[in-house]
Amino acid sequence: MGLFLLPGASAVDLKFDRFTYVAARGDKVSLVTSFSGMIPSGLEGYALQLNFPAGTASLSTTDIEVPAPLDFGLFNPGAERSIGVDFASVAGFIEFGQTPYFGTAFVEFEITIPANAPLGFHAFSLVPLIAGGDNFVNGQLQVLDDSINFGSATIQIVDSRPVDSFEDLQITRVAGQNRLSFTGSPQWIYTIQASDNSLTDWQTLAEVYAASNGFVQYADTTVPVGVSRFYRIIAGRLE
Repeated sequence: MGLFLLPGASAVDLKFDRFTYVAARGDKVSLVTSFSGMIPSGLEGYALQLNFPAGTASLSTTDIEVPAPLDFGLFNPGAERSIGVDFASVAGFIEFGQTPYFGTAFVEFEITIPANAPLGFHAFSLVPLIAGGDNFVNGQLQVLDDSINFGSATIQIVDSRPVDSFEDLQITRVAGQNRLSFTGSPQWIYTIQASDNSLTDWQTLAEVYAASNGFVQYADTTVPVGVSRFYRIIAGRLE
């Protein structure tokens, strides 16, 4: 199988759903990946590895999920999944004789932050599993490795997340913006999340820090006119 690209094809990004995650020791974190667009001619085979510093993540093969059409070893159900101290990998195909995969959703790694994980910022990266190999192949058996940009993300591991690390939360509407202000601590990082339609579908807006006097302020410029928005704040202690 020769390595060549589709004529005139633009690169497709394979990336995490967030650039930065904040998690406490013992937390579970879903690292969701997706393509920025459909693979031309569809995806037929793939081999992906997640790299991370040893001691920052724990998972098993059952914690690696791929879309059902891609969960095959070509002829048999079940993509190949492997775990190491500093990596997790998955390699598979569509079922033999079936239509190539034209979706954009891809692998989800459900990791657990160990109780003794080192605090601070840690890089998690996506890479082809086989160095110099034919890792991603489309429905025309064309190799796509060089036309995919592999993403990375940072996980900040914090000590704990008590509910009483901030107080006096106020939300005001000013010049088309929702402005949040509260009193916190310079020793904490605060993840601000919002939901427009429920109290379960939360989206992260920002991660902010308190000033030396404890004051925190954030302006939400994304809220549409006439939409009621729920907010919540998740606190994590800095190292």
